Amino acid sequence: MKLDDLFGYDTLEKADTLIRDRGHIELENFVDNEHGMVIGSDPASSRSTYIDSINPKTGTVFARVPCTTPEETHEAILAARAAFPSWSKTTRAERSAYLGRVSELLREHRELFAVWESIDQGKTLERARVEVDRAIANFS
Repeated sequence: MKLDDLFGYDTLEKADTLIRDRGHIELENFVDNEHGMVIGSDPASSRSTYIDSINPKTGTVFARVPCTTPEETHEAILAARAAFPSWSKTTRAERSAYLGRVSELLREHRELFAVWESIDQGKTLERARVEVDRAIANFS
């Protein structure tokens, strides 16, 4: 399942069904505009360990996140350094537009983010909505 596929799971009922049917969601790093991370050209050198993310409300694993190695972290730092020269040339207006777009996307998918924040943190859905609203305001 790709991250984009999660956009259909925007209620607690749908998300609970997904977790029950799949067991968990496996997340990937996003580095250099790509999902996943492979050092060099050898897929076997890619990380193979994950950290379980537990739903505090149920005590069950709902997601697995990558346990990134020091080498992979170094590769991510190199990618960020390589991107910096072009990023540093963007105007304040361009950067502001990017942040505004993040705010728009959060607003458009408010319930989705609230549902998954509720699951991740064991919070009520109402409390998670408040936190998503704060994120929207922070990026506005």
